[in-house]
Amino acid sequence: MESLVHRVVWRFVVASTNLRELEITSQNLESVLNGLIADVHDLEGVGSRLGVDLQNMTSIMQKIHHSDDLHHNGETILTHIGWVLDDVDRLTQTMDAEKRALLRLTALCHDLGKAYTHNFDPTKQKHTFRGHADKSVEIAKVLLEKHRQELGDLYDKVLDLVRLHDVFFSLVEARSKQPQGSTKYVSGLMQENIYRQGLLRDLLTFAKADAARSKSYDNKIKNFEGVVEDVERAETEMETAAREAEVARTRQERKIEEHMPKIRALLEQNFPEAAAVLPNLRETKRLLGQAKRYDLIKEIQDLVSV
Repeated sequence: MESLVHRVVWRFVVASTNLRELEITSQNLESVLNGLIADVHDLEGVGSRLGVDLQNMTSIMQKIHHSDDLHHNGETILTHIGWVLDDVDRLTQTMDAEKRALLRLTALCHDLGKAYTHNFDPTKQKHTFRGHADKSVEIAKVLLEKHRQELGDLYDKVLDLVRLHDVFFSLVEARSKQPQGSTKYVSGLMQENIYRQGLLRDLLTFAKADAARSKSYDNKIKNFEGVVEDVERAETEMETAAREAEVARTRQERKIEEHMPKIRALLEQNFPEAAAVLPNLRETKRLLGQAKRYDLIKEIQDLVSV
């Protein structure tokens, strides 16, 4: 247990240090967290709003264990976060300082919500933490708020990675239920900020660190990488479809331009009002539709069909 003096010292260190540069490890994890907690304005008010006991968060995390299953080894929440921090450090040795800071802060915050979403099923002897990622995001927002300016865009990136740090598990399950070769199940992921900002590989690196002490590490990582490969294949499919659509659009435009004299002559003879809005073919068809001149719409479509 840390002394009051130690907490005060680390409160000063954390408050006066750029979190981008702070080396957070399993050795100083508790001190860093207590420093961030102590620096929260209106600690009791914030804790009440979130429905959590922030002041004693690290003590709570020291007491709650994971189930001794394929994902964990019976370790406490705080121990697990420390392990992940050390594994992030190991896996990011060749990355630039920005990436290392991003993944280090993600590791620090990713399981904070477990202290307040813990449930134990005595019949199964299993600890569960449903909804812990969202609760972790809520807590991370509070702890990082005073450092938001110095963190810049890292602030939002950390929150996005924390929110989705377990997403690969649900995607692996969804993948197993898809027809072979289908990438439809990753469409939701490709709408997320982590994809649009090019952070998917960073999320995979974090997932490797999070699962590094797992008894089924090799199978998990293989499945996680399979999801990322499907995302990359979906990207290729989208790019191919976009190119094909552009070719078809260009071909259609040329066809319309080629037959515009015939279309104009047809309309001037049969429906001058529609001819007046050419070459706006969409508006032309709208006017013809209002007049129920579907015969003319069909003749135009036959002319411009590719």
